[in-house]
Amino acid sequence: MKFDDLITELGEFGPYQQRVYFIVCLVGIPSAMQTLAAVFIQATPDHRCALPGLPNDTYASQGPWHDHLVNISVPWDDKDEIYDKCQLRKVPGNLDNDTYSCNKWVYSEDPFKSTFVSDIDLVCDDKSLVTYASMILMGGMLGGSLIMGILSDMFGRKKILVLCTLGQFATGFASAWAESYAVYVGLRFCLTFFGIGMFLSAFVIGMELVGSSKRKIAGMGQANFSYLFITVTHRFLPESARWLLQKGKTKEAAKIIQMAADKNGVTLSENARTLEDIEMEGNGETIWHMFTYRVLLVRSLIVFFNW
Repeated sequence: MKFDDLITELGEFGPYQQRVYFIVCLVGIPSAMQTLAAVFIQATPDHRCALPGLPNDTYASQGPWHDHLVNISVPWDDKDEIYDKCQLRKVPGNLDNDTYSCNKWVYSEDPFKSTFVSDIDLVCDDKSLVTYASMILMGGMLGGSLIMGILSDMFGRKKILVLCTLGQFATGFASAWAESYAVYVGLRFCLTFFGIGMFLSAFVIGMELVGSSKRKIAGMGQANFSYLFITVTHRFLPESARWLLQKGKTKEAAKIIQMAADKNGVTLSENARTLEDIEMEGNGETIWHMFTYRVLLVRSLIVFFNW
């Protein structure tokens, strides 16, 4: 009996699989929110150079006297129809191009009172660092994709899911207090590193007890849904029975299969109940084996490129 035959006897997408599937779909909510938070955290507010000699300068107008100081001190950008963001006039009121680069800015508080960009002045000569921060964020996702999938094969999907959930919680919480660029991008790298590990582990757990005829729809639905917090994950989510069998942990796998059968209202055959003579596909294979099959290699490279 092959494992997929066992799933068919168990029920391809019965109540037990549906419960597990719902849990792992919820797991993506915090991961997606943390990744998309960069849109707000790294937003660059409208800004201009701070007026020299005016310690209480603000981006918003403080009255006609303030508008006059801004007009004579900050060049006007005719192209964008805003005040220049990086230059000040050397001589206030002199309308020639004799300017210099400023090192202090004031920012609009609409719609954000502050962002990481405005907190540490990632503007003008340093504005490219915002793009690098986004690249590093995606780099964490790439690193997690390569490493966490392998670790989940070695130690179990559930263990890696719990580890990644804890890791993302810790790095996401710590990044709120990051006061330097290096610390911020390091924490954001770790955040997506653990975040993609959460998604991959949850995805596999949700799919490995689903029958082949339901797998396509379930996979598409899970990939476009989201995730769950560690308290629910650890309490109600089982380890992957397929992985347990591959690691020779037959008794633990049998308990999960029997639990699923009870929830689904199915009476298993003796072989299915004891997991005797179960044939597992792919034993001993590693990620490097994909490079030995031309079609699989080409398709994988296309997926890598799209990501």
